[in-house]
Amino acid sequence: MLLALVTVVLPNNLFGQDNLPLLQKQKKINFELFGISYRSETPIRNKLSHIFHGGLQYSFVITSGNVIEKYYSSLDAVAASGLRYYLNLHRKNEQNNGNFFQVDAGIKSGSIISRNMYYPAYVYLRPHWGIQIASGKRVSFELGAGLTIGSSIIEKYKGVAVAPNAQFRVGYLFMDRNANKNDF
Repeated sequence: MLLALVTVVLPNNLFGQDNLPLLQKQKKINFELFGISYRSETPIRNKLSHIFHGGLQYSFVITSGNVIEKYYSSLDAVAASGLRYYLNLHRKNEQNNGNFFQVDAGIKSGSIISRNMYYPAYVYLRPHWGIQIASGKRVSFELGAGLTIGSSIIEKYKGVAVAPNAQFRVGYLFMDRNANKNDF
């Protein structure tokens, strides 16, 4: 919450980038390494935007030994909301190209469909750094790394876990053609 308040009140030219193009509103479908999601990005200030995303993620574990006997998998639903602060925007900012720092708060459903594996539902906080690069008018690539700090919402499984995370997404953009780039 403190990060959200600090980034909203930061002046736009804090890092000497006062002539930057403004962010664009984006809606896209992301194809992730092990999942698919819908993502909406809405500008709040020149370098700050609100992110909402929801989708399905696939998890699996293969242990040593016979793969058929030692294979575990799970399909989970996830929904999250957060803030993305762009550290540097490229001068020709057509699709929010640039490095960013993002903090998400979300919930993961736990196993919807599983094979020999059960994940309880949990809430999480995920700070991470990333980069978003556009390719053409409709395709974007995102790469990121950070930490996930989570806790189960089921009393039996309570406890806090911290784990590294990495993301790779290929997105198909549905641009809002009626939105003015300078209009928030």
